Order: sequence, then structure tokens, then C-alpha cells
Amino acid sequence: YESALDMLGIPAMVSAEIAKEVLERAIFYCPKNTGNLASSGRIETQADGSCRVYFDCPYAWYVHEYTWKNHTYPTCAKFLTRAIQEVETLHGFGWANR
Repeated sequence: YESALDMLGIPAMVSAEIAKEVLERAIFYCPKNTGNLASSGRIETQADGSCRVYFDCPYAWYVHEYTWKNHTYPTCAKFLTRAIQEVETLHGFGWANR
């Protein structure tokens, strides 16, 4: 999850329920200077029924990846990565359980 692919979303084979949880958490952690980035969060259903979560904003990748930028708590850089990891851990298939 540590590349520009973060903003392309969660890999295939994620259920709609998991995708919704990730999106809700990602929006919570997403910096909201103008609100444009947070409101660009999307869930896309693939042909196989799996889902991906992504942010459809021109500067989403920059805000996500620039870890040296200070954000007002609880917002943060890596907001999508943090949401993915929390939901994975919550459901027992996160990094801590590997």
C-alpha cells in the first residue's frame, strides 16, 4: 500500500460492506481544507462483484503521500492506507494478524 497505487483503491475481492467501512474511515482521516478531497471518495463495484475504494480528486495522491505535511488531528496523510489497515485488523485479516 505504500505507492501511488493507494489512490487507485483497494485490490479486487473486497466486499461492499468492507469497502463501505474503509471509505467511512478514510473520509474521517482525510484532510478537509476545502472538503473537495473528502467528498471525492468513491466505491466502485467491479464486474466480479468485488469493490475498490478510491478518491477521485486531482490532488488526492499528493495529500495522501506527503507525510511531512502537518494535518489537524484526527486527519492525516496516508488516510486511505490507515483506513485499510484498521478495517483489515478489525476483521482479523490485517497486517497485525499476518
